[in-house]
Amino acid sequence: MQIAGAAAMCLPFRGNIPIAAGMTFLSNPATTPLFIAASLALGNWFGFHADVATFMALFERGASLGEWTGWLLSDAAPALVFGLLVIAVVAAVVGYVIAAFAWRWWTVHKRRTRLAQRL
Repeated sequence: MQIAGAAAMCLPFRGNIPIAAGMTFLSNPATTPLFIAASLALGNWFGFHADVATFMALFERGASLGEWTGWLLSDAAPALVFGLLVIAVVAAVVGYVIAAFAWRWWTVHKRRTRLAQRL
C-alpha cells in the first residue's frame, strides 16, 4: 500500500514514480528505531529535551503502548517531531537533487547514443 500511495502522490506533483517506490523501502521496522534515535538526537542538538536513554530502555524491554505514549507525551515529543521534520526535509532535498541529476544524465546519455547511432 505504501508504494501505491507514493506512486499516486507522484502523479499530481510530476514526481519520479520509480524513485518514490524505491524510497518506501527505507521506512520499515528495521530502520524505524534508527530514524527515531537520530531524530531525538537531532532534536536535542537543536535545544529540545528528550531522554534518549529512556527511549533505548523502552525499546530494549519491549514496552507497552501505554509506556510509549507516556514517554512521547512528556517533553520528548517536540524533540522527536522537530528531528523527524529536519531529517525529512534534508532527505527530500538530497533525494530530489540526486534524482534530478541522475535523470538528466540518463536522458542526455540516451540522446547522445541515439545521435551517435544515426551518424
